[in-house]
Amino acid sequence: MLMKIGIGFLALLTALMGTAAWAVVQSGVAYVSVDDPSEGVSFHVPVPLVLADAALAFAPEEDLRQARRELQRHAPFLKGALQELAAVEDAVFVHISSPYEEVRVFKKNGYFVVDVQSDRESVHVSVPVEGVQRLMGSVAAW
Repeated sequence: MLMKIGIGFLALLTALMGTAAWAVVQSGVAYVSVDDPSEGVSFHVPVPLVLADAALAFAPEEDLRQARRELQRHAPFLKGALQELAAVEDAVFVHISSPYEEVRVFKKNGYFVVDVQSDRESVHVSVPVEGVQRLMGSVAAW
């Protein structure tokens, strides 16, 4: 009897993990990486965008209404910009270089990426373009 309960529990756990993994894959994962040796800071965090969806469920309704109003005011531009960003091939949009730092903003493999390298620190943020489109669409209800 305990064997059947254990197998049933493992099957349920496997199904839940599979569902969670599928949700993460479907929503995408943003990556944030910061290294600052002078401050002793180094962190690398993958952030499943499904967490952003979950956070929206707990956001105060008035804040969501205000965000929707703001997004809808700019909806044609934002929607068009995100569609074009998704459609464009990999490209560098901004590249600024000085003796002390380098900043690059680009699209690569479906991700919108911002990289900052300086003498003191390194910052890398990458966000899946399709995940941003989906998230913006759910907030703005377009």
